[in-house]
Formats: sequence, structure tokens, C-alpha cells
Amino acid sequence: MQITTSACERASTPGFRKSLVAAASLVLLTSSSAQAVLVVTYAENSNSYNSTLTNTKVLTFDNLTARSKVTNYAWTNNSATVGTIDQFYVQASDQYGGAGASGSSYPVQSQSVGGSNATPTTTITFSTSQGYYGLWWSAGDPANVLTFYSGNTLVAQFTTASLLTRLASSPDYYGNPRTNQNGSEAYAFINFFGVTGTTWDRIVMSNQGSSGFESDNWTTRVGTYGTEPGENPNNLPGVKVAQVSGTTVTLIPTPTTVPEPTSAFYLLPALGLMAFRRRTSVQKGQ
Repeated sequence: MQITTSACERASTPGFRKSLVAAASLVLLTSSSAQAVLVVTYAENSNSYNSTLTNTKVLTFDNLTARSKVTNYAWTNNSATVGTIDQFYVQASDQYGGAGASGSSYPVQSQSVGGSNATPTTTITFSTSQGYYGLWWSAGDPANVLTFYSGNTLVAQFTTASLLTRLASSPDYYGNPRTNQNGSEAYAFINFFGVTGTTWDRIVMSNQGSSGFESDNWTTRVGTYGTEPGENPNNLPGVKVAQVSGTTVTLIPTPTTVPEPTSAFYLLPALGLMAFRRRTSVQKGQ
């Protein structure tokens, strides 16, 4: 997987302005209009278990039997079918997962968790193309992978190592907000937004190595952000982490505090005017 940083993120001069970062981020999100693009954000509230979007379908896993393997699961919403899920292992609520104040059962992708019932990959096949996906990510580690497809075409692949890099300076996201345990691992609600018309109809969730991919409250929506009333597609909810196209991950700059202008900054226009007047006077005296 190729990970790049934008020119704005490399700039670190004291005069670097927040407005320029915002402008650069907007360009970053719109410059690849000919390519499929997915943008990753995380909730600004470290205690969020759910998406803030409307008109979504949510799978909570609350009523599933813990410590069991589920296969060919039909994800439904009322009487409508959202999609099918090939397999996943259900873990009982503990310090590593289970969203909500009282906790709940939750799925894990792992080569070891669950013993003989362990499921290292889970594939969600949607009944129609989707433009948004979100989940509560718990006990986060850098080996969790989400791969988005449209038919057989790869749309985007995101590994959570990039997310951990951004959360490293945010201690509020470490430790289970429900149990106050496991303070060495990250917990956050993550959003995946299709932009520039990007959609997908299949997601593969997997885990590289011996750890686990713990999550809960899988949330999906057909419409991309901006299709519901009151939504601004140029202002995606959450803290932006990365733009993903295929296997290329481009980190999005973190807005920085704008330094207060110095008194010399305010004097620049006046000094320029004085220089102009002096030049004009000299020319007239020639």
C-alpha cells in the first residue's frame, strides 16, 4: 500500500495559515474527480458509538449468541434486505469491544480469536450500491484492513495504521470509554465517505497477523454525503484522516492554529505605500 503526504502537510513554517490548510484539503478532496475516492474521518467526540448521519441502516449484533460463528447472515432493516454477510465470529462484551453503556456482543475478524470458529475475513455484499459506511472501532491496532469493491473493481483499501498515526496525539481516544480499561489501544467511531460519486457494493473486513479486528454498530447508507437535507458535501463530519483511491492513501493535513499577525505585518501595506509615493516623487523631479 502506498501512503503519501500532501505538500501542505510537509510545510511547517510559523506563518503557515489554517485557511491555506483548509483550501488545500478541499483541493485534495476534489482533484481526483476522474478516480474513485473514499475519505476517512473519525468522530470528534471520543465517546461516540454511533454515526451522526441520517437515513442509515445499523447492524448492532445485540441479539446474536456470543462465542459463536455466524455464517450466511442476512442483514435486514425492517422487511428490507440490506445485504448478506458470509461469516463472522461473535464475541461477548468485554474491555476490547461491545458498544453502548451496557455493552453488547460484537464481531471479530481474527486468525485466533474464537479458536476453531475464528474468522480472519468477513465479506459484506450489499443488495445495492452504498455511498457511506461507518463502524465503532474498538481495541484498535494497525493490522485492521477494510477493502471496498464495486463489482470486481477495487475502489479503496484502508489499513488502520494511518488512523493510529493521527490518534497518537489524542489521548481521549485511548481506553474503552465504557469500561475504562485497555488504555493502550484506540477506540473511535470511523466514517468512510464516498466522494466524487464513489460507491461500492462489497466490503471485505480482515486482520493481518495474530491480533483481532474488533468493531460494532456497522452503519451503511445508499446516498453519499450531501444527498440528505442540510448536508454539505464540502464539509464532511468528523476529523479528516485520509483520502483513499485504490491502494493509494493520501493523508489529509491536520488544521493548525493560526498565529497572531505581528505589528510588522500590519505595517507592510503602509511601508509599501510610502515606497510607492517616494518613487513617484523622484520620477516627477527628474
